[in-house]
Amino acid sequence: MVLWRRSEEFEAGTNFIAWACKVAYFQVLAFYRDNKRDSMVFNVELVSMLAKQNEEKLAGSQDLQRILSRCLAKLPEQSRRLIQERYAPGASVQSIAKEQGRSVGAVSQMLYRIRQLLQECVQKTLASEQGENLS
Repeated sequence: MVLWRRSEEFEAGTNFIAWACKVAYFQVLAFYRDNKRDSMVFNVELVSMLAKQNEEKLAGSQDLQRILSRCLAKLPEQSRRLIQERYAPGASVQSIAKEQGRSVGAVSQMLYRIRQLLQECVQKTLASEQGENLS
């Protein structure tokens, strides 16, 4: 409800999840402030530490999304289109197979191979970027 009430503060084009987590962080701090006599409430240091860890995880997931986008762009057009079709809202392997006139098994196998290529690309890119950061 707080996010809804404060929605006008969100700047379009920025990271919604990061903004929502920051709002939640301040809500937790406000709750702590208002209930500081309650012995069951976390201390401020713990809440701050948890918030920092969450920010680091979000940053890591954004890096993974950036890398995955680059890897998707490297795929052949037909493979990229198949992945996009599969993860479109309401899509299923069965519906794609029917649309393409292929068996469900064939589409599943193609998706499996594409996912393997994406996984390898992401892992290689991560290893490469980590190697660059160490130099």
